[in-house]
Amino acid sequence: MSGSITELFRQAVDRNPAAAAIIAGGRVISFGQLWQIAMATAGLLHERGLRPGDFVALTMERHPLHLATMLGLARLGVAAVPLHAALAPAVKARLAEKFGIRAVLADSKAAAIEGLPLVLLESVSSGDRSDAALGNYSPDASTPFRVMLTSGTTGEPKGMLYTHGDFIRRMEASLEEAAGMRLVPPNLLISVGAIYPLRVLCCGGTIVFPESNEMAATIAAVQLHAVTHILLSPWAAAQLLELAPQQGLIWPSIRHLRLVGGPASEMVLRLLSERISPRVYMSYGLTELGVVAIATPEELLRDPAGAGRLRLGVRLEIVDDQEQVLPLASRGQVRVWMEPFLGSYYREPAAVSAAFRDGWYYPGDIGRLADDGMLFLEGRVDDILNIGGSKVAPGHIEQILQSHPGVHEAVVFADGDEQGLTGLIAAVMASQELTSEQLRKHFLPLLGDFTPAQFVVLEKFPRNPSGKTMRREVIDLARQLMRGGKPQAAADGRPRPLG
Repeated sequence: MSGSITELFRQAVDRNPAAAAIIAGGRVISFGQLWQIAMATAGLLHERGLRPGDFVALTMERHPLHLATMLGLARLGVAAVPLHAALAPAVKARLAEKFGIRAVLADSKAAAIEGLPLVLLESVSSGDRSDAALGNYSPDASTPFRVMLTSGTTGEPKGMLYTHGDFIRRMEASLEEAAGMRLVPPNLLISVGAIYPLRVLCCGGTIVFPESNEMAATIAAVQLHAVTHILLSPWAAAQLLELAPQQGLIWPSIRHLRLVGGPASEMVLRLLSERISPRVYMSYGLTELGVVAIATPEELLRDPAGAGRLRLGVRLEIVDDQEQVLPLASRGQVRVWMEPFLGSYYREPAAVSAAFRDGWYYPGDIGRLADDGMLFLEGRVDDILNIGGSKVAPGHIEQILQSHPGVHEAVVFADGDEQGLTGLIAAVMASQELTSEQLRKHFLPLLGDFTPAQFVVLEKFPRNPSGKTMRREVIDLARQLMRGGKPQAAADGRPRPLG
C-alpha cells in the first residue's frame, strides 16, 4: 500500500498523464493537468500560512476545484474538516473550536466563520504557482488527512480523524477496483463524496461533473459521457424517477447505481430497475467504519427490505440490552467491527464510551440477521416506541407503509391524545391525495393493532446535506400540524395535514 494519497495519485498521473481525470461541462482535465492544479493549490495555501499538521474548514460546491483542493491539502499535509454551508453558524463555530481549525477554504464569502481567516478558492490556474516552497516535505501514512463528520441526524456532528493510511484503506475497502470507471460523484463534503472520487482517480478512472446540481443535468451527464457508476440517496433516486420517461432505460451505460444514506421503498427499487438501470445496489455504511453490507440487484429483487450481506472482513452481531449475542433471526441492537477500526471520535471523549465499547462499535441501529446471512435494519435504538407495554421498532412499520404505491417515505412516532393515551402516528410523503381513513383501511390488515391512528402528509421531508431524512424535524413538523400550528419557515417543504 502507498504511504500517502499524494503518492497514490502521483502513480496514476505517471501511468497516463494525458488520460481524462475530470470531465466538467465541455472541458476535459487530464491527470497531468489536475496534478499541476492541485500542486498550485498547495502552493497558494502554503503562501497563506498553512503548514503540515494544520486543520482547515472546507466548504465548497461539487466542482473540479473542490477535488483539486482535496489533493492540494493532501500534498500540504493539512487536514480538512468538511463543513456544509447549511450548518447553523453557531454549530460551525463550535466545530471550528473543537477541531482547532485555522482557516476556512471556500468558494463563497457566505461560508465565513467569525474570527477565522477566509481563503476564497474560486479558480486556480496550473501556472499560478507550484508547491516548490514545500521543499522536501512529503506526507506519509500517519499524516492527518480528513475529519469524517457524522450526518448530524441524531445530534451535532461528531468527527473521526483519518490519516492518509486510514483513508487509503477505507478507499480500497469501498471500491476494490475502479480502473476504467466513470463516476458522477455525490456531494464532495460527505464521507462517500470524498472516498469514491479519490479512489477512482487513484485507479486511473474519470470523474464526471454535471453542469449543475439539478437532476436534469445529472441525467444528461450520464447519457452524454457514458457514466458507469453513480451514487444516489433514496431521495435523489425519487427525484430521478419523476423526470424519467415511463418506458425504456435512460441509463444503459450504468454498471453500478448504488443507493446510500438510507433504505429505499420497494416501489422506488422496482421503478429504478425498470426505468433507470437494472444494476441497482443498496449499501449499509457507517461514517465511523465504512461499508458494512451490500445488497446486489438480484438480492433486492428477491427481498427489497434487505440491507445486504456482510462484506468480507466485517464482523457484525445482534445483541440484547445486556449485550449478549442473540441467535440468528432475532431482533436486537447491531454492533460492528471492521478495519480500519479507529475506535474513537476525535476530541469527543463523552461520545466514545457510548459508541465504542469492548472492541465493538455500536451504531445505534436495530436489526436482525436472517438464516441466509441477509441483514435487515428496523430503525434506531433511540426511536424504539413503547405502545401499550409493547416495544415497537418504527423501521419495520415504515417499510410496510412505504409498500403503498402512493407513499414515498414514512416516519412513525408515538404521540399522546387528550386522555394521555399513547398511540402511533405516521408522517408520510405521498404522491397522491390520500386521506387518513383511506390509509388506515389499507394498512389495517397488514399492521393490525400497530396501524397508525393518524397520518400527516408532508410535501417534503427536511434533509441533511447527504439526503438523509432529519427524523426529529419531521416529527416536530407533524406535531405542529396535528395541534393546529404553523410549521416553521426554515423547514424544507410545505406540509399539510390529512383530513
